[in-house]
Amino acid sequence: MTFLLTTVTYLCAHTLMDIPQVTCQPVLDMAYDAFDDQYIGCTEDMENIIKSELLRKEKSKHKVFSKRWEAAKKQWNEKKKNLSLPVGFKDENGIAILAYTNGNQISLHKEFNKAV
Repeated sequence: MTFLLTTVTYLCAHTLMDIPQVTCQPVLDMAYDAFDDQYIGCTEDMENIIKSELLRKEKSKHKVFSKRWEAAKKQWNEKKKNLSLPVGFKDENGIAILAYTNGNQISLHKEFNKAV
């Protein structure tokens, strides 16, 4: 019985491995204007740039992003009162997550994915 079970399991696994898988490859470019977030050794400086310059610049260039960011900021100020957050978690982290994922009225994730 064990031999039969082992044989059937092997045949099923082998059959499943031979079935071609469908893959979807998004078109990616080098994103020359993308921001590199691997700022090793200068974290504090880069966070200040993001907060002061980069965020302001992006909000002024992209109205959907600006609206969604402001809505997410209001949501975050309410939500964070009831959350236990990890050490180092900043308001901007929470706002960014909400801005990207909670786009019920303004679908930021679609705009973001299209731009990337």
